[in-house]
Amino acid sequence: MRIPTKDIPQADNLSDVLRTVDAVAAGASSDREMGEAIGKGPRNGRYYRRAAEILGFIDSAGPNNSVLTGRGRSYVEACEARKKEMALGAVLGAPIFQRVIPYLESRSPRGCTLDEFKAFLRGGYGKDSLDDDPAASEQYYWVAQILGAGESQNGTICLGSFA
Repeated sequence: MRIPTKDIPQADNLSDVLRTVDAVAAGASSDREMGEAIGKGPRNGRYYRRAAEILGFIDSAGPNNSVLTGRGRSYVEACEARKKEMALGAVLGAPIFQRVIPYLESRSPRGCTLDEFKAFLRGGYGKDSLDDDPAASEQYYWVAQILGAGESQNGTICLGSFA
């Protein structure tokens, strides 16, 4: 299964992705407004908007205009414990994570390096030159953060727990 590059998050902080959902609920709709709401610029606003779309919490209502999905409305109305469950469910349901989890499990307990992860992503979505793509590092660390993976002293990430 190939994953289009647009479906691999370039936002490097899940908390800020979820804050983006809250920003849309509060009325932010453009990349600039979302970026400002989470303390980042318009370019980063676009990355965080796309990550929230990948998780199914927001959707495009036209060029540079985002709205909450039903899942997004449920998320912003939920208690904190339920929000955590919903965030985890959204992450685990995203196609990129459905590919990444088995890969990291297969690398356990040794883990994988950034270069190995880049090679895996390159094979997963067919980008010819991921080595030149600075977003690859962001994706690596986003995946590590989401999955509870920790970076070891030898520069590898290993699958941790979801707790």
